[in-house]
Amino acid sequence: LVLFVGDGGVARAEDARAVVGDAAALTVDALVDAAAGGNREALDGLLERSFRFGNNTVSILGATARHLQRVQIVVAQVAAGGNVEQAIRGLRPPVFFKRRSGIQQQAGMWEPGTIARALTVITEAELDCKTTGLPDRAICSRALLRVATAARSR
Repeated sequence: LVLFVGDGGVARAEDARAVVGDAAALTVDALVDAAAGGNREALDGLLERSFRFGNNTVSILGATARHLQRVQIVVAQVAAGGNVEQAIRGLRPPVFFKRRSGIQQQAGMWEPGTIARALTVITEAELDCKTTGLPDRAICSRALLRVATAARSR
């Protein structure tokens, strides 16, 4: 950490996470949560940071799809009269404890039809990134912005 911040530098928590932890994975988690939680303001910076850490668009979109699928399961169970906490506890693999409150909050933001359409947006963006030759970062950014906008629509 001292080498990272330099002689006489001040180490911040984000510096420690960048050096010690898997910053790329943490950034993708934050990015996915921002999109699924409707935080459009955070998306641009998180996308840029994720690209800087070497994450590619297909892996970002795949992580977003997997997360939205888990939220979709919770949303469907709640729509059928289930309890959100029980639905989250029933997810497999189990949800990491630090991510439970985010999934619970996100589940309250989505309706079954809307989250299904968001998953379609992500799937189409992933396919476009792989096949069209168009700028994949733009495709990814636009898709995530559309998801975040949909999350806020309720």
